[in-house]
Amino acid sequence: MDPREAAALAAAQRRLSEPSWSEGGAPRWLEGRPEEGGRSVLVEHSAEGKTRILSPPGVSVRSRLHAYGGGSYCTGSRGDLFLVEDGSQHLLHLPRTGETRVHRPPRPGALGGLVWDGFHRRLLLVLETNEGDRLLAFHPGDGRWDVLHEEADFLMQPAADPGGRRLAWIAWDADVMPWERARLLVANLDTGGRLRGRPAVFGGEIAHLEPLFTPEGRLLVLADGGGRWRIERVEDGQTRPFVETEGEIGRPAWNAAVRHYGTVDEGTLLLVEIRGGASRLLRRDRDGGLRSLGHPFTEVADLATGPGRALVLAGAPGVPLCAARLDPSGETPKILASSLPGGLPEGAELPEPRRWSLPLRNDLPLHGWLYAPPGETPRPPPLVLRCHGGPTAAASPLFEPRLLLWHSLVAAVLDLNYRGSSGFGRAFRLALAGSWGRSDPADALRALVRLAREGAADPTRLALAGSSAGGLTVLRALERRAVSGAVLWYPVTDLAALEEEEVRFEKPYGAHLLDRNPENRRRLARLRTPRPRGGLLTTPLLVVQGRDDPVVPAHTTVAFVEDLHAHGGHADLHLLAGEGHGFRRGENLARLYALEASFLASVLHLHERTATGRR
Repeated sequence: MDPREAAALAAAQRRLSEPSWSEGGAPRWLEGRPEEGGRSVLVEHSAEGKTRILSPPGVSVRSRLHAYGGGSYCTGSRGDLFLVEDGSQHLLHLPRTGETRVHRPPRPGALGGLVWDGFHRRLLLVLETNEGDRLLAFHPGDGRWDVLHEEADFLMQPAADPGGRRLAWIAWDADVMPWERARLLVANLDTGGRLRGRPAVFGGEIAHLEPLFTPEGRLLVLADGGGRWRIERVEDGQTRPFVETEGEIGRPAWNAAVRHYGTVDEGTLLLVEIRGGASRLLRRDRDGGLRSLGHPFTEVADLATGPGRALVLAGAPGVPLCAARLDPSGETPKILASSLPGGLPEGAELPEPRRWSLPLRNDLPLHGWLYAPPGETPRPPPLVLRCHGGPTAAASPLFEPRLLLWHSLVAAVLDLNYRGSSGFGRAFRLALAGSWGRSDPADALRALVRLAREGAADPTRLALAGSSAGGLTVLRALERRAVSGAVLWYPVTDLAALEEEEVRFEKPYGAHLLDRNPENRRRLARLRTPRPRGGLLTTPLLVVQGRDDPVVPAHTTVAFVEDLHAHGGHADLHLLAGEGHGFRRGENLARLYALEASFLASVLHLHERTATGRR
């Protein structure tokens, strides 16, 4: 495949997120459209097979809660819609009939976590300000806002009892991330929906996620006290295991709205199990039996359930992320919309990757997905090793135009899950505590050595790629070993500056990843900030940075590149206007992929193909 086709696919790919169901059973989701500058619109799929936009013209629907968003919209009663407008973070109320109403929150801040409380006919949501989070109730009848709870630093995922008697949500303190420790709070309500007494608190030393009231009023929650996230039942003042699998049910809540389980019938659940880096759907019947639902997906990113139905955002190496409707009985899913509206050109599918692992001395093996290059190669191929961001994100077997780009250049690709990645249990997820910038680059270098020994990669033609925290991993690895080239998207380059300017949600991340003691943390931040030395001075870099990035400020990337140049290093820096932490504009993506194809073809000495196709 011509690399230019991969660039065109990247420029056209839409971001699908936040699946849900309307009152009448119509599937809905958000689409981020690169052809409209990344604007996010709410769409609905009708029974006739047509998709229509529900959000107002020109409005981008996006929560900025905790910087990464989640819960950007909600369906109320009688067909009403509630949306968070991206730029202002105001609440838009779209009644089924009549004009759109705009409501300012009680204080300036970011809104998210929208949930409809049908019993009390109100909207539940979270407001984040510089002072802290507040759990709010908005009454559409009179436009009134009530503060329900504000006694925790961070809040997310409110859930309403269908009988109107209880309210549940997740809370955590400002010195931890929610996948380290997060509490479940459960409050009793009076007849007016106000909290009655202080909420009950569950779990101080483990991470809770996604509280859910079943239609019968039973409260469930995800908890990782058993070493991996599982579904637990809350009753009689304590939590008990309810559904446990050999894998993990849940991921770190960077986006506060992602769901990993839900009810489809009385006593019946659907759940997403992550195991070995891939995910699948399981059905838990009322008798407690578990069975896998047949489907072609290897990555299930999000789930919305309803009576007798399920909507997933899912994909596979040969299936771009799509919105698909499933019958919980296990019938073949029906794809409603693809993130690539024009579909994949012939020959554009990624090959099935090979599950790759490397044992370590501490019994926490490295994991990854190894994509072989196309066709027969007379000698070991060049290889691109990617380090994902987070660092608690994960590499999964899913089609991406960027993987296709690398593959089209006749290169092997290893998508690495280094220590700290999610989906492998609590111990692996927290394995970078105190060792960020030390253990993860060591893992990347170990992987390169092993791949060369296996004959899976040419040791003279190796490239690294990393974004955000993965960029730090790459840069620290290059201090110890030069490779043919490295591609960096919005890389973390200054740990001290990152902690000073970090968004509020991520302020505790340095304490977890470096050291709880402030003095030690500052010392380690200086020691583990990449410096122009070793392989960094001889490895060519392609660096791409959004000018409006709130997480990794552009000036830190510019300062790093200037320092590297002053010491004789080589870095080609491209600053993208109108882009933040993640690139959304189609024209920028097309330009970026063309740059990356040309760069990799040059540094890896790819003669079979170039950035402009076959020679």
